Amino acid sequence: MPVLKPIPRKNVIGLSFEPTPFLRLSDQFIKYAQKNIYKYYIGDKYKYNLPKPFVEGFGFQWHITPLTYLPIKNKCMSIICSEKKTYENHAYRHTLVKKILESNLPIDIYGRGCQYYNHLNDTRVKGEFNSLEPIENYDFHICIENFVTNYYASEKIMDPLFCSTTPIYLGCKNIKEIVGDNDNIITLSGNADKDFKLLTDIINNPSQ
Repeated sequence: MPVLKPIPRKNVIGLSFEPTPFLRLSDQFIKYAQKNIYKYYIGDKYKYNLPKPFVEGFGFQWHITPLTYLPIKNKCMSIICSEKKTYENHAYRHTLVKKILESNLPIDIYGRGCQYYNHLNDTRVKGEFNSLEPIENYDFHICIENFVTNYYASEKIMDPLFCSTTPIYLGCKNIKEIVGDNDNIITLSGNADKDFKLLTDIINNPSQ
């Protein structure tokens, strides 16, 4: 909470780089925002009864630079799974990963969460990764935000779009307001059985 004088309040905006539950907004910060910030863009306002200057909207985030070349797409589908299981969508990633590993679907799995599955000796379990490895050469990428929100979206969906990879997405309800009415975004339901069927259908008919 820096001292912003002599900057006029109307010239100050806030951009939330995390979903609202992660921000842990204190009464002290809310009063600070009311005094010093003209608009503070946040993923969810009404759910948390936040007053002005908080506004539901996309807080711009830095991400990878859009590629200047068209990457070779020689792999089918991937998912990144962290080791975390604290919140609902943390756990949901693991639910989908388990269903994938019980199948023969060609979906590669990346991330620290692979530590839970290394004992299976499944070649689809890739582990930790470098840069765009889970995205760049894949046709599809399953991207699940930590929370379902109205307006919070992260690099989880932006990076696939910048790599010409089709996102299969669960997270921001209003994502098309942020990125435009993009027909390439496929949305998940949050129901494991329905979503697994969707993944199967995509793999069997990737051009539809």
